[in-house]
Amino acid sequence: MMNDKNGMSRRRFVKASAGVAILGSVKSIRETGAAARSKPLRLGGPAGGGDPETWIRNLKALGYRAAYCPVGANATDDKVNAYAAAAKKADIVIAEVGAWSNPISPDDNQRKQALKKCRDQLALADRIGANCCVNRACPSFRFFHFCRPTV
Repeated sequence: MMNDKNGMSRRRFVKASAGVAILGSVKSIRETGAAARSKPLRLGGPAGGGDPETWIRNLKALGYRAAYCPVGANATDDKVNAYAAAAKKADIVIAEVGAWSNPISPDDNQRKQALKKCRDQLALADRIGANCCVNRACPSFRFFHFCRPTV
């Protein structure tokens, strides 16, 4: 094996470098673990409810600390603000607003409707303070949850 001008072989250098990387990772893993323990994972899902108080009660009964957005894009500002305030007061994170549509559809009309829905739902996510707006896209599909070629 060839030595560089300082007398260390390539193999010895790689072994020494790996050891330093592993030691550095252990510290990082410990710090990440401590941070994770101080901020437990929030679970959430749909909870239903016709008003913010019922929605919060349902979420708490299910043990959720996160939720889907409970209103649609056509909701009034008062209603959106009421749900956002209730979530904040109860320490519930509104995790996502769904924009379920197909914005890359080969059908012009379907694509235009989907793009409008995406814009409307993104605006709702901003209005209610949701963490994200989610969608799934596939060039051709007929069923809501399945991305596969149609026959």
